[in-house]
Amino acid sequence: MSAGGERAIGVWGAFDTDALGPQIRMRVVVSELARRRPDLVVRAFAPSGAQRPFAADAGEPLEALDERFGARMRELAAALDLVVFSVDVGDLADDQMKLLAGPGSPARLAWHAVGIPDPLTAERAAALVKAAAHTDRISLLDDGSANRWIASGGKAGVPATAHPALLVPRLFASELLAARLEFLRAIEAWPPDARVIVVQADAETVPEALMRALADRPVVAMVADGRAGDAQFAGALVARLRSARQLPPDAGTEDRVAAIAGAAGVVATSPVVREIARAFGVPNASIDAFSSRPDAAPLEQILVAPELTTDDERRIDDDLDAIAALAPVPAPGALAWSELAAARAALEARGRRLTAERVAMADAVLADRERVAALERRVVELEAAYQDVRNLEVVRWRVALGDLRTRLHLRRKR
Repeated sequence: MSAGGERAIGVWGAFDTDALGPQIRMRVVVSELARRRPDLVVRAFAPSGAQRPFAADAGEPLEALDERFGARMRELAAALDLVVFSVDVGDLADDQMKLLAGPGSPARLAWHAVGIPDPLTAERAAALVKAAAHTDRISLLDDGSANRWIASGGKAGVPATAHPALLVPRLFASELLAARLEFLRAIEAWPPDARVIVVQADAETVPEALMRALADRPVVAMVADGRAGDAQFAGALVARLRSARQLPPDAGTEDRVAAIAGAAGVVATSPVVREIARAFGVPNASIDAFSSRPDAAPLEQILVAPELTTDDERRIDDDLDAIAALAPVPAPGALAWSELAAARAALEARGRRLTAERVAMADAVLADRERVAALERRVVELEAAYQDVRNLEVVRWRVALGDLRTRLHLRRKR
């Protein structure tokens, strides 16, 4: 507990990058734990916090874990009742692996949906197993991480859970996502056609089978992780495919989620992008399906309709329920709930205002575009009318000139 009496849960991860996976993890886990434990403050931490600059708008509060800008480990141990570590281990640098051990007593430590990379070095495997000895609860991603965990020397029987990205529809209202799509249309990053295919990849080249499948389709390229080669792939796709557009390089989390949710189909190498598509019921496929297909199969034959996620959501909820229960239950003061209600109301009001402003901006841009289009049509009409009048006057003058020549010719004969 902090010196001021404020009890808190800390959510740690690699959230100080613009990669979509960590950004989604942070928002989902913080939101879901705050919903389960309204008696506690939920705070997000990353190695560099908001000090590390990245393209996407860092619109969520993020505190640093380093010695210079953030709290030291021993200070965090006194301030946090529970630390929840939610990350793909591959997102951490070698010198950040110490974060797995948490801040130490008295805080309790839980790992949530931790992804174990493949391959895993012997040094990292040893660090993982050592850190696990100080952990109250562990859950791993159901992407084969459990097998890699056992191969690293970890204990068997660790529960596996789906990626928290499946809970994204709880975060963003459909009205907000629709407003973000209108904004993307207004800046011409999203085509007016409703059957848009969103493509993301970290591949070095664009598969020819994919190019044939996307021919004459409205396509939007997006970047899920700028460090993984996504930007180079998106640039190559837009350069080769005349119908392709690209999301802005500074597109925030809401814009990228809106693009995935509003697509008719998604092709991606990122499992997070495909999980978000599955959460919104959008047909999707891995780009590997095109790399291994030399023929030009129709896109609809490759895109897979999403499966029901009820069981996956239940496993995520059960895991988060168990994690939330690890934090002790404090005795709130007389005004604690009133203060919490006031803060929530203020945040909700700010969110509504920001949404309204974004919608108003998109509406204003669309209205300007419609006025410009109307004026351009009027100019075309006036030019056509002017040309008709000009042609008529030329005919009239030619007739008059012909009449005059005829009269002059008759006079000469007399």
